[in-house]
Amino acid sequence: MNKPPSTDRDKLTEQAALYLRAFRQLHMDFARQLEPILAEQYGIDMRLYFIIRNIEMGAIHPGALSKALLLPNSVITRHLDQIAERGLLER
Repeated sequence: MNKPPSTDRDKLTEQAALYLRAFRQLHMDFARQLEPILAEQYGIDMRLYFIIRNIEMGAIHPGALSKALLLPNSVITRHLDQIAERGLLER
């Protein structure tokens, strides 16, 4: 049975899938290298790092953080408490 000729859309879909896989691998490699540094120097993980980073970028209220990070307010509050316990944030 012959395979039908691929279309431009098929090629674009394949390229997008390759790009997304490469981007995911890059993200995982980055996290794998950064996580031990964050843990050793600051006692935090990537979740807390991204909250701190968003605060630095201006999202200073829990509601703004919740919206920016697509997390429930209760999760943001728990993470902010963890950051404050480590002395990296004043509440």
